[in-house]
Amino acid sequence: GRNAILPLFTSLAIQLGFIFGGSVLIENIFVYRGVGRLLWSSINARDYTVMQAVFLIITISVVVSNLLADLIYGLIDPRVRVGE
Repeated sequence: GRNAILPLFTSLAIQLGFIFGGSVLIENIFVYRGVGRLLWSSINARDYTVMQAVFLIITISVVVSNLLADLIYGLIDPRVRVGE
């Protein structure tokens, strides 16, 4: 049980970047308002400030999710500890 779930946390954290990339496509196809649509409209309008802000939000969320996955990994598997 617990050993099989360990790689799942790492792969889910990595997939978060792909989720944001897919949100651009999905939000434009189904005309949803969200971060993906904001990014697409700022690309079309060449609004570099908004693009930088959206990319910063996406980058921070991916980094934080990877950090949380590593911390949860240490909680689930007691053999993995920080500094050992």
